[in-house]
Order: sequence, then C-alpha cells, then structure tokens
Amino acid sequence: MTTTSNRKVASHDEAEKQIKQNDDVYLERKREFENLYHGKILLMHNGKIEGAFNDDEDAYLIGCDKFELGNFSLHRVGKKPVELGYISYGIRAEKIADATIPR
Repeated sequence: MTTTSNRKVASHDEAEKQIKQNDDVYLERKREFENLYHGKILLMHNGKIEGAFNDDEDAYLIGCDKFELGNFSLHRVGKKPVELGYISYGIRAEKIADATIPR
C-alpha cells in the first residue's frame, strides 16, 4: 500500500486480487443482481455489495473514501432500455419489411 497526496492506494497486486474477487462474485450472481439492481452501479469490496448507486461518480467517490483506491470495484448492472418513442415503431417496421421482401 502506498500513499498519494494523503490518500492510500492499493498495490497493483492487491488491486488485481480485489477486482478478480469482485468480478467472480458478480459473474456468479449476475442474474440475481440484474433482477435486484438493474441499471444501478454496484460498489463491491471483498466480494460483497457495499452499495448500489444511480451515478458512477458517487459510487467511485464513496468507494475511495470508504475503502481507498484499488480496494473496491464498480459494476454497472445491465443496461437501461432506450425508448425512442413513436419513431421506434417505424424503425422496427422498416427492418421487418427489409428482412421479408427479396430484392
């Protein structure tokens, strides 16, 4: 662990270990997390969820303050669906027409 401008930072090896541990847990429980936290940013530390946030900047700053840089990871859960409104129906109809009419 090193110190940079009054902030402790994990070593490269410590950070890699933390990321791998959190990634393994996230992938193992991905379906569960998508049902519970869809569209959120998960702050994970030592394989546990420490918070679910709407904003990645908030999650990052809280992670730095609570666990120090390199001792946590952030995971965006799923993607929020994009609704294009009425225009999306025209796009879908055009794609279906292109797929079914030979040229």
